[in-house]
Amino acid sequence: METVILAIAFMVVFIAGFIQGLVGFGSGLVSVPLLSIFLGPKTVVPLTLVHGLLMNMYLSVRNRRSIQWHRVLPLFISGVLGIPLGVALHIFLPSYVLKIFIGVVITVFALLLLTGYSRRSSRERIVIPPVGFISGILNGSISMSGPPVILFFSNQGMGKEHFRADLVTYFFLLNIVTFMVFIVTGIMNFEVLLLSFVLMFPLPLGIVIGEAASKRVSEKMFRSIALILVLGAGLSAIVTAMIAFV
Repeated sequence: METVILAIAFMVVFIAGFIQGLVGFGSGLVSVPLLSIFLGPKTVVPLTLVHGLLMNMYLSVRNRRSIQWHRVLPLFISGVLGIPLGVALHIFLPSYVLKIFIGVVITVFALLLLTGYSRRSSRERIVIPPVGFISGILNGSISMSGPPVILFFSNQGMGKEHFRADLVTYFFLLNIVTFMVFIVTGIMNFEVLLLSFVLMFPLPLGIVIGEAASKRVSEKMFRSIALILVLGAGLSAIVTAMIAFV
């Protein structure tokens, strides 16, 4: 990898970690579209999965006392069912199509949250399966299971502690299954694992700084900043994919 690209990748991973530490989610939403510009989604998706797996393992253990298993387990089961379809899309779709898919998913998700979209459901048992299934598809295809689950949790008015604990635990469990599927299908190989290790070093630093910063500035302000960054990342992925296609 060229030195300039490596330096940019380090910066992107650091920013992704910072956003994660700042608002409790969003590392993949930032790193996947931006890294895909330089490395391509076929490499970035499994790379980001490794980072997410390790990070969410740590966070789920740290927040284990606040986990609501009655929400997490149904989401996990339905998410697992969606992974094979997502993996098939990842394998057979061209890179530029994946980039556009990534950009559209992130852009729509960011716009919904920025505009304050909220529609609370009183029938969680009915809503959870489709939310988990769509999340599993996204995790298997572009390593971003977060958008539908984060939107669902936000609309349910969950407390901050339960929100973060349930989210990172669900991500951790789903990433374990996706990681194994990636190995079996050959998506995860030694080169990707090595690159993920090399790019891992800025991640914890970004998380620590983000957590420290979150205590000094209002959560509402940081949330807006994070979502604006995510929106920019999504739009950039769409533009670069369209340029590559043309």
